[in-house]
Amino acid sequence: MEVWATDDDLVIEVILDTCNADVSVDVVEYDDRVVVRATNHDAHLIDTGSDDCRDGVRVDLEKPLGDRRVTDSSGVEIVVTQPPWAVGSTESTEQGDLPDVEPPEMFDPPTDAELSDLQFIAERDGISLEEAVAAYGWRRGFSQLVQEIAVWHRKSYAGAAIEPDGSIWIAFKGDVPSDVVSLVRQFEREVLEPLGLSTRIELVPDRGFTERELNARVIAAYYAVYDRSPLVSDVSAAADPRTGEIQMVVRSVGADVARTEADVRARVSDDVKVRVTYFAFGEGDGLNGPVYAVVHEVRVVDELVLEVVLDTCTADVSVDVDEYDDRIMVEARYHDWYRFLTFHPACQDLVRVDIEQALGDRRVTSSSGEEIVVKRQIGHAAVIELRAVDNGLGLEVLLDTCNADVSVDVDEYDDRIVVHATNPDWHLFVAGDDCQDGVRVELDRPLGDRRVTDSSGGEIAVTQRP
Repeated sequence: MEVWATDDDLVIEVILDTCNADVSVDVVEYDDRVVVRATNHDAHLIDTGSDDCRDGVRVDLEKPLGDRRVTDSSGVEIVVTQPPWAVGSTESTEQGDLPDVEPPEMFDPPTDAELSDLQFIAERDGISLEEAVAAYGWRRGFSQLVQEIAVWHRKSYAGAAIEPDGSIWIAFKGDVPSDVVSLVRQFEREVLEPLGLSTRIELVPDRGFTERELNARVIAAYYAVYDRSPLVSDVSAAADPRTGEIQMVVRSVGADVARTEADVRARVSDDVKVRVTYFAFGEGDGLNGPVYAVVHEVRVVDELVLEVVLDTCTADVSVDVDEYDDRIMVEARYHDWYRFLTFHPACQDLVRVDIEQALGDRRVTSSSGEEIVVKRQIGHAAVIELRAVDNGLGLEVLLDTCNADVSVDVDEYDDRIVVHATNPDWHLFVAGDDCQDGVRVELDRPLGDRRVTDSSGGEIAVTQRP
């Protein structure tokens, strides 16, 4: 991260390590320092930036920066410099005089440079340029939209996100300002609809906090423990922008984690969730005493494959399963918690594990016995509805995807039909109620009273049986 001071020290420009990402930057000002907190809301989709492509966000200060230090939310100092155009002569460069190029506005279509990036993404992901534009081409404009709202409504803006399921929201502490409603609907008409996207941006009122207030609470909780508790060697803190819940993970100096937890809880407010971990290093045997990752849910990918969704982000994780007659126990571990913890569902590690026999009606639990939510999927496309047509000689399969590259196959047996649905680009095309893919498949003989199941054995209800 770089910080440039501009406009008589009343504005800082924060240069991030992302490229065309949906990022937001907030600051908390103190007498002796300014704390910068940057968030990347679509880390799982956007590549890390390079020297040729990095996101920059301008942030207004309440008073000139002066000689105050600038740090990130973990307390690491950031060097403040002048922007490149403010250093030396601006009349020419080694490349000669360059034409002035106006930056794109939020309602503008992708620039030539952005189209070049989108073409690269399309080739990398094996999709068409049109699909890449529909998936990513509007995100720069959305980032500008959010940034403008955050600046003009800083006393009410409570955050924004593009969720993994394709939904988009912008939240406010109280009522949604009327000018925001007009601006967002204009963005939908002029940017999203021309790309064939029916997604509506949800405007959420009554969060009860602003993004600045929530970030200030995170920073206050962090500094209440960091370098203050003699029982703690490292701290990580973050907030869920949907609920305002603050979660903190601390690394205990000693093995008495109960004592460390009591010490930390005494230093933070009651609404902060605290988890304590402990690393013990033995001679020659590395890390003893595993650090466990939280399993959010388990998805049934295929009959003998489970996908485990964790609370970590691009971390070094491992997942093991133990199978029993009535349940499957999942144990997840991570080894770099202090670097990669995330509490934002836009970035979660997914680990696939093989099982020896189909899940069936067995429960899935954590190693401590807690029940884990299981989502039965067909590949990465869930069946919303199944209809029998042509006197039972065909099936219409309605999926939870929108304009996706989906395929549906069936295996027929005397007593049942097994449906297999595959969506290779599930992360781009999750649908809403207004857009769902439908696939028609032909049967070798009428459906009759045969059951229909997915590839994991879960029964699928059939409507309009002949």
